[in-house]
Amino acid sequence: MKVVKESRIHGGKGQSHLKIAVVVPCFRVTNSLSTVLTAIGPEVDTIYCVDDDCPDGSGKIAEEVAKKIRV
Repeated sequence: MKVVKESRIHGGKGQSHLKIAVVVPCFRVTNSLSTVLTAIGPEVDTIYCVDDDCPDGSGKIAEEVAKKIRV
């Protein structure tokens, strides 16, 4: 992302040093979790999957996908 004019938030002109993170709640989403995680684009720096001990094994799926991408 480029900042084209001076910004009070970023402190000046030039590229922004903001990072983007996505939080994915993982409760009973085994059918779609892998598709959702792999569809998140490269503009996202970090992906957090929140698994609250879901009985359907969503956390295990997130762990498997994490081996391939940046979860």
